Amino acid sequence: MIPCPGCGAGMRFDIAGQRLKCDYCGETAGIDEVKAGKQARRSDMDLTAFVCPQCAGTIYTTGSEATSFCFFCGASVELEGRMTRAKKPTHIIPFQKTKEECKKIYADLTRKAFFTPGELKDPAFLERFQGIYLPFWNYRFSQVGQVHLTGTREKGDYTEHMSLSCNLNGEYDGISYDASSAFDDELCRCITPYQADALEEFHPAYLSGFYADLADVDSSVYLEDAETEVNRETEKQILSSFSGTHIEWPSDKSRAYHTTFEGASAAMYPVWFLTWRKDNRVAYAVVNGETGKVAADLPIDEKRFFLGTLLLAVPLFLLLATFPVITAELLIVLASILSVVTFAVYYASSKELAARETRKNDKGYQYRLKKVQEDGGMIPPKADYAGRGQVRMGIAPGILPLIGAAAGMIIRILNPVSDFFYYGGTLLILVFAAASLLRLVSRFNELTTRPIPEFHDREGGDENGG
Repeated sequence: MIPCPGCGAGMRFDIAGQRLKCDYCGETAGIDEVKAGKQARRSDMDLTAFVCPQCAGTIYTTGSEATSFCFFCGASVELEGRMTRAKKPTHIIPFQKTKEECKKIYADLTRKAFFTPGELKDPAFLERFQGIYLPFWNYRFSQVGQVHLTGTREKGDYTEHMSLSCNLNGEYDGISYDASSAFDDELCRCITPYQADALEEFHPAYLSGFYADLADVDSSVYLEDAETEVNRETEKQILSSFSGTHIEWPSDKSRAYHTTFEGASAAMYPVWFLTWRKDNRVAYAVVNGETGKVAADLPIDEKRFFLGTLLLAVPLFLLLATFPVITAELLIVLASILSVVTFAVYYASSKELAARETRKNDKGYQYRLKKVQEDGGMIPPKADYAGRGQVRMGIAPGILPLIGAAAGMIIRILNPVSDFFYYGGTLLILVFAAASLLRLVSRFNELTTRPIPEFHDREGGDENGG
């Protein structure tokens, strides 16, 4: 806590003024004015850790403000507080977007989502946005040396083969990846990048009035991704220098471009965070606290969806009724094609849901899982781990469209005399497809929400470790 020089109360970081402000007496102070304090000279900092009794998710603050809402699982419970100490990160990007700006950004997004549940648009619900600093690793690379490449260029009726060379003498700084296993990499990619030139030297005063998470992912986890990003950016620069040339890129890019890893430093970046919970699922909305870039899980209200579908179906039916009569043979073929498409969509969504439930592509999360297993830790049966992500899409709803399509093709091949078989078969196909589509609507909501996490293995992290 940073005491107010006027009245002694705790001060908070005011985003609009980019200064510390006391809500009691209105006194303000610049960050520079408190940098000489004892807290600023230490390599670590005192924090209050608030632990959710349901999911064990932990958030940190420099003050002692109690919270009755969990960021991670959305539970409305009183979080248990305890004192702890953590190493300081090297840099921080202070919040630039106020809560009011954040709410407007999110409201503009949901305004376009007609089928989104009304609760997600309720102004009272948007008040639950909380400012949290998330840990990131900033990677630094250098590229110094001569690059030799080959390329071709089309000139009229012949191809010109060329040897290309250029000198690289540059540095990359601020290539960043989140260092928290609790923050999904998918969400992170949606709201990044942050601007490296906005980095400030870290001071605990920036955390006043906000919450934070601590790093629990080693910097080595995203090193390869950062190096790939650097090499890709270098290729863009090379390509712009040899426009119109088809360049044969080397297989070992890091060696060819003399890419050298210079180190990684810990930083904290600002995020406005909102959690919505329904039954055993949660949906997150995040807004980049510097740029205002937004990402959100937006489930649909099934009642609104079916009402909207019915309202659309009536004019569509009237429109189709004006078309020339479709033969029974053509009708069953069209219905069979629709069934095959329905099955394809169902199958694709099942794979996507399985990958999301297991967080298969989340490197930070997978690192945490591997570390727990290597340390001989026990994975809670209800914890948010890969073992929990065995998605049961339901065999019957997925196979029904294929069964219907097969029946339709058999009827078409047998070519019965009576149209009754065609219309009956078409009706059966559509019923099967409808059953699958109804299941798909439910699965869509699961694709746009997440299982409630549990962090009983997670004890926080070390900001400068790795």
